[in-house]
Amino acid sequence: MPARDNELEILHTDIECLEVGADLIASGSHNKARTAIIVLHHPIETLLHRECQEILGRDRLMRWVIEPRITLSERTRVERSFADKVFLVRDKTTHLAPDDEAVLLIGHSYRNAIYHRDTHNVQAAQLLAKLLLRTTLRVFMRSGSETSMGGFATTDIQWVAKYLPLSRGFIELRQLRRNVVRRIAPLASVSFPESRDTLARDIASRIQGLTGTLEVFFGPECNSYLDDLLKHVEFQIKNEKQYDDISKIFREATYRIQSKHPPTREEYMEAESCHKANLKMALDSFRPTHTISRILSLDRLAESISCTSNLRGLVLAYQKADVITQEAEFYIGEAHAIVEDQCQRAIDHARGK
Repeated sequence: MPARDNELEILHTDIECLEVGADLIASGSHNKARTAIIVLHHPIETLLHRECQEILGRDRLMRWVIEPRITLSERTRVERSFADKVFLVRDKTTHLAPDDEAVLLIGHSYRNAIYHRDTHNVQAAQLLAKLLLRTTLRVFMRSGSETSMGGFATTDIQWVAKYLPLSRGFIELRQLRRNVVRRIAPLASVSFPESRDTLARDIASRIQGLTGTLEVFFGPECNSYLDDLLKHVEFQIKNEKQYDDISKIFREATYRIQSKHPPTREEYMEAESCHKANLKMALDSFRPTHTISRILSLDRLAESISCTSNLRGLVLAYQKADVITQEAEFYIGEAHAIVEDQCQRAIDHARGK
């Protein structure tokens, strides 16, 4: 396929991805908004990849004249990491503003949460999709060829007519991109005050839900034992290998119960006692991030979002608050699962099971 045709086909693919993302946002559905974030991640990463390849290619060519400015390890990181692509384009071009950088990084993080873990926040999905669309449109407009093309069969490029008259017999690529942006951009319109209020409400409502969950799951007098339980949960998750090493002998003794050579009662009790002593020692020296008092004071996170004065600061504050809130939600959920399991075991034991 000629390079000219290939360039126009690539542009066609980019535009259709933008159209699909915009249509999903226009639906007003938060579920479709989260799909829009996944869809829009493709064109923005593709645009960044192309720019990075140009930058890396120029640097490779110049190595015979001047010492390369980008090392081999840096090249490898750029090829593998979305964030490093963002940083390279930010540092080597004028195509990314500070706001764009922040939106792309949180958009990537949010996309991964949706795509890999099926998690998203109902209140924030629509806004983050709009912000990602707006940034993608800006990068789409600023990058790419500015040449004109002619000599096409009209039947091959009917899709262009939606955005650019074909009567002149040639296609101005920059004008085509400009018209696409003009058509789609209104769907990405959102004011800073609206963005700030939406994200602050998202965190505030989730923190309120957390405190309500504590009382529902664990009762109004939960502080006396929940700190120890949360500490245990966080230790297991953050120090998985250490926890496995501590519990290894006791677990192996438990596995042997159903084998041909089960442990004696004394061997089993000794393994259990050793496990408890080693675990207590490890927990005594562990300093957890999440305690009941800290969780109950997380409402300050919403306040920190409400105090921001620009989009970059807002997005960074929200990303920090979102990570902390997600961790608290996860640890409380894990603690509840442990309590539920203990209750069920007690019921089974009382029934003689």
